[in-house]
Amino acid sequence: MKHLPLILALALSLSGCDQAQELGEKLHKQFRDEMGPMTFAFVPGFKMAVDGQTFPIYGTEICPEAVTAKVFIIGGGYDYPGEGTATCVVVHPNSERVIVRRGTDRGLINEIWRVGHDGKESLRLWTQDGKPVVAAKR
Repeated sequence: MKHLPLILALALSLSGCDQAQELGEKLHKQFRDEMGPMTFAFVPGFKMAVDGQTFPIYGTEICPEAVTAKVFIIGGGYDYPGEGTATCVVVHPNSERVIVRRGTDRGLINEIWRVGHDGKESLRLWTQDGKPVVAAKR
């Protein structure tokens, strides 16, 4: 009986956690809906993999500033290497294809990759011969 106030307080605080989490999820969804689709920018030299082969990628577009919530910088954050230079792979919300400069032992090879958007916050990439591209394991 002497533990009843403690149990009651604990039960009430836990139910508050659910409400707080629910509110946080609702606000996040509202924020994302208002922001619209994301632009993804891969920093110069970001490591990707196809069929287990790892290689760096570079782009031809200006690397955007990491100051907006509408741009997701993959492989970097504020003041990332390459910011402001024409060396990023940038995938815009309406992009269907993207130019990628793949690093090889013979230098950089230009390729055109296919883009698939999986909603507002994710995407998929495929090489020009249809192989899926994934981020390399670190």
